Amino acid sequence: VGGARMGGYAMGKQSTGLVRSAEDDERLTLPGFAEAEQCVLELPTRPAPAQVDPVARKRSRAALAAALNKIRRLEASAQAATARAATAKNALGILQGSRTEFIITKREVMLGRSTDDQKVDIDLAEEGNASKVSRQQAFIKLRWNGKFCIRNVGRRPVYINNVAVESGRKCQLEPHSLIEVGNMRLLFLPNPTLVRASEPDPF
Repeated sequence: VGGARMGGYAMGKQSTGLVRSAEDDERLTLPGFAEAEQCVLELPTRPAPAQVDPVARKRSRAALAAALNKIRRLEASAQAATARAATAKNALGILQGSRTEFIITKREVMLGRSTDDQKVDIDLAEEGNASKVSRQQAFIKLRWNGKFCIRNVGRRPVYINNVAVESGRKCQLEPHSLIEVGNMRLLFLPNPTLVRASEPDPF
């Protein structure tokens, strides 16, 4: 397990040096719900299909298709770059947090909170406040079919893409799954290159 700190950004307010009057404050009063609703109702309606220029519609669809193809190519390039970086670290997968990057180098790893008596493979205390994380919270294992699976053995539920996995339950981990444990979020990034080369045990 490895850790890498990530920088953060802080934004502050800057004084403009302007002094507002009471009249200015009155003009800046937010509208009520009824006024906002009326503004929405007065917006122009969406034109009917017959009112749309067919040539412009075709051109717009072609531009959208080209943009989507470009996005797909960029995603493929990003995934390939991620896989190369993970392979260089001999990682079957990565759990990316906001502060720490956890490297998965074994077919089965334990997530939790390390103590003096017991160490875990992925110590979530390195990511943040782990007071709500069990010492043994969950196992992540690479199954015989090349898919990752997570099994919750802690007291509290683990959330996978906003779906609760209760204690004693397990579910499959898809690429780019969001794992939430004790108010911490981790993005799961498998490395298909080393996964294909490995010989995982049955779950």
